[in-house]
Amino acid sequence: MQSAGEAAIHDTTAFQSMRGYFQVKLLEEMKKSFDPCYAILRDLQINKVRRPEDFETAVKDKEAAKENIKIAEN
Repeated sequence: MQSAGEAAIHDTTAFQSMRGYFQVKLLEEMKKSFDPCYAILRDLQINKVRRPEDFETAVKDKEAAKENIKIAEN
């Protein structure tokens, strides 16, 4: 059970860490598209990210695994 919980934690952490990468890459692409307009794009904020259903399930599974580990340890 502990290994399942640890696997879920790894997967969700990896996905979340990609959010910053996505934001930086999107900012770079947006800057290129704004160049012809003589506009300067200095920052980009990502809101309301719809995560894949598999990710949402993994987050729920991670929380359940953490709770099950606590119960098993007690």
